[in-house]
Amino acid sequence: MAAPQVPVHSNGYGPSDSTVGAEMIPSPHIPAGPSNEDVDGASELLMDGARFGDLEDVTNALELGINANTSLNAGTTALHMASANGHLEIVQKLVDAGADVNSRNESGNTPLHWACLNGQAQIAEFLLQHGANISTLNSQQRTPVDEVLGKDFQEPMLAVIDSFQAPAPPGALDPEDPEMAAYAAAPEGALR
Repeated sequence: MAAPQVPVHSNGYGPSDSTVGAEMIPSPHIPAGPSNEDVDGASELLMDGARFGDLEDVTNALELGINANTSLNAGTTALHMASANGHLEIVQKLVDAGADVNSRNESGNTPLHWACLNGQAQIAEFLLQHGANISTLNSQQRTPVDEVLGKDFQEPMLAVIDSFQAPAPPGALDPEDPEMAAYAAAPEGALR
């Protein structure tokens, strides 16, 4: 689907009276596709606010009625953007507004994947506290933990993640299974 057309003199959020009849060009500001919920740019305002850390823009977009789970590009939500860029206040605002902490983009990544990929420990902790699934596999069969491994920020991120992984309930491990017995006997975190 082609990008929507907007007047050359427009701000990219839709036509204005002064630009009626102006030459039309494809707009990078108004994405095409079925998930674009508005024509006045409020969804884009939400996404840009989340990406760049503008709490006022995010608040305004939500007050205009934009759904906190709106996605504009390959299933990426505002929560993905805020999580990747470390904007904790915005992550909190979006979750309070009903954003799904386990939403997946077209690559299967969740906001937790993006927080982990970018070393955003506070964001990862918040998402985990609010029900983010640490075991979700993306299209490359990687969990959020996999996104942390080998990075400079691996240790602090794994400390946050480990604090949310509960031990197996009593009786869940079969003592006759040598692999499970080795896992149960290993020091915490030794077998990854």
